[in-house]
Amino acid sequence: MLRNNVHIKLSLCSVIVLFANLISAPSSSAIYAGTNATGTSYVVKVTSPNGSCSGALISPQIVATAAHCVVRSGVAVRPEDLKIYSPGADTNISSTYSTGYAVFYPSTFLNNNTYTEPNDAAFIVLNQKIENSKPLVLANYNTLQSIISSGNPIYIFGYGATIRNGFSSNIPYSFRAKPTAQVRIFGFQGYERTYTSYINDYDGATCPGDSGGPGISEYKGVSYLVSINSGGVGPCSGDSSQGSWRSNATIAGEYQYLLDKANALLATLKPAEVLSPSIVTTSMSGLISWTPPQKSPAAITAYVVKDDSQREICRTSTFSCEVTLKVGVNIFKIYSVAGSILSDGVVIEYETQNAVPPAVEEIKTYETYVKVIWGEISDLGNATESSVEIIIQDGLSKETLCRAQAQIGECTFPLMPKSSNLELILNSNIAMTPPVTVGRFSGITQLSLISRTKNNLAYLTNRIKSLIVSNPGYTVELNALLTATPTLNENFEYTDGKLQEILDLSNQTSELVTRIASFPRKITITCVKGKLTKKVIAVKPTCPAGYIKK
Repeated sequence: MLRNNVHIKLSLCSVIVLFANLISAPSSSAIYAGTNATGTSYVVKVTSPNGSCSGALISPQIVATAAHCVVRSGVAVRPEDLKIYSPGADTNISSTYSTGYAVFYPSTFLNNNTYTEPNDAAFIVLNQKIENSKPLVLANYNTLQSIISSGNPIYIFGYGATIRNGFSSNIPYSFRAKPTAQVRIFGFQGYERTYTSYINDYDGATCPGDSGGPGISEYKGVSYLVSINSGGVGPCSGDSSQGSWRSNATIAGEYQYLLDKANALLATLKPAEVLSPSIVTTSMSGLISWTPPQKSPAAITAYVVKDDSQREICRTSTFSCEVTLKVGVNIFKIYSVAGSILSDGVVIEYETQNAVPPAVEEIKTYETYVKVIWGEISDLGNATESSVEIIIQDGLSKETLCRAQAQIGECTFPLMPKSSNLELILNSNIAMTPPVTVGRFSGITQLSLISRTKNNLAYLTNRIKSLIVSNPGYTVELNALLTATPTLNENFEYTDGKLQEILDLSNQTSELVTRIASFPRKITITCVKGKLTKKVIAVKPTCPAGYIKK
């Protein structure tokens, strides 16, 4: 992207290369007759939708280049469309690059593509730091003259073409510059302090694509960026009609104010936000994790997590933070930190979850109390197991009938002659859940069931026992009925099924009584009196007087 700065118009070769140089042509020559500078920390490759240029990494996050590399017809390239590769990189091998965050250039610079203009300097603030940079000091006009007068060498760097009509290189080259008297250019009157001139020849010359590349001099122990390649003619153009081949470069230090603006922006630049925040909870504790941003315009020095009261919970260089949860909605904000500057923050919200109320599996009625049995809790949420209790209440009066730890699985309340709409409530360290309807329970109905069950069972038992005495021929059948008859104790559960079972046994007893009446069964007993023995056969046999049953 090197411009022809002789007279007014760009050469055709320069125009083509200015906007189309994106592919490198291999060559054993350098910039032109230069030296391979792969690995240097001074020069970077800069590409945009308009073409390929070079630049100088003057600090980890600022690149100096030519204004015509980033401005076209008065419109600057969008910073994010700029790609800046690592210093001295072979771009055939390395695909790592940063993008622009902001571009600073003189407000009067237009780059109308017809006239070569003064003020051809720009500073790009990168979206992230580039490592392995070597800080450069900008040399102004006076410093440059001192360097030239001292004979101290100046080396020019760039990724431009290496042969005439060639394409930009994938590796940087450098050559020692040959300063010459300033060439006066039409339209540059009044800008004499802003540019300098070099000789181009077959021993070393800048080419298209070297625009924006640095002129570097180590002077009195300081590394200076003395100039920024702007334009010229030489072996790459083959045009000698305008006299000696030469190039012109912008004196970097005369645009210190642009660098100051870039540094001022960096000083206030917010770091990029964290990515993919998540939270994993255990009871009332949580671990917030996140992914660091891949690129950040401000170097991240730490991460901070704050609660919804803006109280700092933790400050860390890692990518996670332990937090204590409160009941209800918890709002946290994760900030990237660059020095003392915080990002806008990323919100992560978490609502503590209560345990899920269990289902009531059974309601059992006993003679004096009622037992409610529930199943296991399927999900404790954030509740601690030991804190979870179950409350059974009357839905009408809201009276608590019984309560117990959830893990016990049951609770009991006294059987009373009243009706209740039973409800279940789960209470934990998180909260109390809304009542869940269990169903209607009628104490009157249950007491009636108990009374009927007890009366029927007492009548049945006494009847079977009486029949055994009066019908010994049916003792086996009657004993079987008696064995099947339930026994009342404190563990007896009163249900309709139990009552029906007793009624069924009562019906079986009645059927047996009918059979006994129709088919009385005689039995034989042996009676003895001294040495005398007598057998008696009857439905209900008895021994004669004086005899006893053997």
